Parts: sequence; C-alpha cells; structure tokens
Amino acid sequence: MTAVDEGRGSAHVQRLLVVEDEPRAQRLLKANLEPAGFALRLVGTGEEALAAFSEWAPDLILLDLMLPGMSGLEVLARIRETSDVPVIIVSAKDQVADKVAGLHLGADDYLVKPYAIEELLARIDAVSRRQKGASPGLRQVGAITLDLRHHRVEVEGREVVLSRTEYELLALLGRHVNRVVVADALLSEVWGPEYRGEYGILHVTMSRLRKKLGKAGKTQIVTRPGVGYVLREGQADWAEGGEELSVGESE
Repeated sequence: MTAVDEGRGSAHVQRLLVVEDEPRAQRLLKANLEPAGFALRLVGTGEEALAAFSEWAPDLILLDLMLPGMSGLEVLARIRETSDVPVIIVSAKDQVADKVAGLHLGADDYLVKPYAIEELLARIDAVSRRQKGASPGLRQVGAITLDLRHHRVEVEGREVVLSRTEYELLALLGRHVNRVVVADALLSEVWGPEYRGEYGILHVTMSRLRKKLGKAGKTQIVTRPGVGYVLREGQADWAEGGEELSVGESE
C-alpha cells in the first residue's frame, strides 16, 4: 500500500473505487492517484463495480456514466439503496440534464471530462472534508431529530437515510435554527470554498433533501430567494426574529 502523501492532508490512505471502462483513463488515474496516497481498485463495468463495492468497502467512488452493460446511473441507484458512501461522477456527458440526474440520484459531485488531475484531487479533498468531525448529541428541531454524534436523522421517529452531502446540509442548518444561512456559506462549508457561486448543485441537493424529509422538509426548510435557506422549528414564519448568517459568525 502506498504511503500517505502528507501534502494531501489525509489522516489515512483513502480507498478509492474507480469505475472506468477506458484502459487509458484507468492508467492515467492510477499513475496520478496512487502517488497522491490513495489505494485504488479499478473496474470497468457496473457489475464489477457493485461486486467491488460489497467486497472492498471503499471510502469514495469515482464513477463514469457510460459503461458497458449496466449504466453508471444504475450503479449509483443500487449503491444508494444501502450506502451513503461519497460518489463523484466523472463523465464526458456535459449536459445539465445529465448532471441533474446524477445529483438527484445522490451523487456528491459531478466532474466533466476532460479535466485537470489537480481539479479531480481538489474535488476528492472537498468531498472527503465533509466526512470529518461531527458535533456530539441530539438536536430536536420540530419533527426532525438530528443525531450529530452518529450522523442519523429521524422524522417523527422514522429514520431517514441521507447521503453525506444531504446530511451535512441539514446538520449545518440545524446548528443555526431559525436563522438564514446564506447560499455561499452553505456551499463553502459543505462542498468547499471553491464551490462558492455554484448555486445549481446546492438547489438540486436541497430539493432532494426536502423530498426525503417529506412534509417536514417542505414546511421546515424555507428558501429565502436570492439569499439562502433556514431550518425553522415549527410553522411560524421564519422571518419572525430571523436574520442572515454567514457561517463563521458568532451565533
């Protein structure tokens, strides 16, 4: 196993499952990611990806969409049935509809080919940062229960399975109940500072989160158009006593 590159800021070697059917692309990823301190498993089909996912328990998956046989979106849907492991889609498909489809199914990020390896490494770092640290304890916000120690969410006693990105969004709003968190602050804290201004990925992920939370998502997560989002405790208008909050300010 390759030694950790301390320059990447990782506490351990991440296990990356690379789902890519082009041999040249596989060789390039191997040549660049292993020296950066990542342990790799390379597969070329959707069926192989699901088998490797079950056997190897990767920390993160790089997933191409155009695969022989089972498509990348099918693979993602199957993985999301049982796991919130971070998934970065890496694909030549650059249409908005393709990106939205991947994000709706639970991808944590979407990178269009061709790309610079530095950008891929930055995306991996950004997704990895979301996994680090969690404040202890339970937080009850209306019908929503946040277990900040174990990264679990319940709505009226029913557990709701969220992806890591969805959970981090909800947890961040939950730390500032009844206060508006501006969109760029959410992007910076959850995806990384390089994502400021990427409002599309925020809106799609928030829509998916609301849907999973059901009625509580629709009534408790409120949009302030052009500003950001607020998680409110009940049915009272968020504007009552609400204020804008840029993450990092004192509560």
